[in-house]
Amino acid sequence: MKRSPNACANLPLEIKRARQYYTTAYSSKIAPLCASRPDRCYLGSAPAIARLGIECGDDFAVWWIADQVASYSTTLSEADRLTSADIDQLSLAIYANYSTLNLAEVMLFFSRLAAGIYGQVAFGRVRPENITAKIPLFMAARRREIERYEKERERTERAAEEEHRRKYAVSREAYKQMLATLAAERFGGDEDKAREYIATHPTEFKKQNSKMTRTANE
Repeated sequence: MKRSPNACANLPLEIKRARQYYTTAYSSKIAPLCASRPDRCYLGSAPAIARLGIECGDDFAVWWIADQVASYSTTLSEADRLTSADIDQLSLAIYANYSTLNLAEVMLFFSRLAAGIYGQVAFGRVRPENITAKIPLFMAARRREIERYEKERERTERAAEEEHRRKYAVSREAYKQMLATLAAERFGGDEDKAREYIATHPTEFKKQNSKMTRTANE
């Protein structure tokens, strides 16, 4: 694997900092942990590979993928491990064809691949195409799991709204309006954060309800 491009001396400071952040925050060392919380991989804040290329340069994005590939290769028997040329080829192929995947999803894929979730990668020495052939299996599972997580989140949100309406006797429309108002005033429009705040600060919800009621009656 090529030397980390973090060492480039003539890069703008902001790019150096971004590269250092992604190298640390999305280190291949934490890849095995991604399998324990796939929902965070799919629905979290990890940037897409394409975004990494825009922010840090194509060379860094390919290097980051290569680091994940090299880490996976160490889980294989010594005779089956990928060569440096194989790692470079595979990294470029992933960057060119699957740049919509986010960094956490890439780590999740290799974590599952190492665990044998997608079956045996090859009989004998592993080649780049043995691995890319498994990515469509991951993509199909990804679609199913994201759909399931989104449905679960919608059910949870509806249940929370029903509970608040029951507890504070407000209509669904009034609750949504209060949620939007609180989100805009305190959380930059992020309704998920506002919903979490309301759940943990019921007194604030009552105040917001009273405030909107007074405004409506004026």
